[in-house]
Amino acid sequence: MKEQQAVNQQQKFQETSKETAVQGPQPGQEFKGPQDGQKFSRSAFDFKGFFGLIRSVKPRFWQLWMGLALGLIATVMQLMVPKVAQTLINQLGHHVDMTLVAGVLVLFIVSAIISAVSGTTLGVFGENVVAKLRDFLWDKIFAVTC
Repeated sequence: MKEQQAVNQQQKFQETSKETAVQGPQPGQEFKGPQDGQKFSRSAFDFKGFFGLIRSVKPRFWQLWMGLALGLIATVMQLMVPKVAQTLINQLGHHVDMTLVAGVLVLFIVSAIISAVSGTTLGVFGENVVAKLRDFLWDKIFAVTC
């Protein structure tokens, strides 16, 4: 009896959630806005406008390029580690070249450090852009309300 009630409640919940599910408009469809029955049309993403907005806050592009360049260097170094380790593994049966072991370790550690610096630089760049955009938005809001 209780199991049947639980199943009935679950079915009612699923039916209710399907009926009340909120879905946004599809591209090209119109929908009413929250105020005064305004109609908006959803269009494709405007990359030109987006990049113009980013450029309007004058980000430090050198951070972006430095982060990307360091990321590329770190990726190349990380791809070299298995290739160098291959030579090391092939020598395991005969004799171990300690300079090769040290080289693999140094290559791995340096690539990890460069990758971390790259990620940090790109993160700082992104956070600065978002913070400046947030300040820009607040300035616009205060200008409208005052």
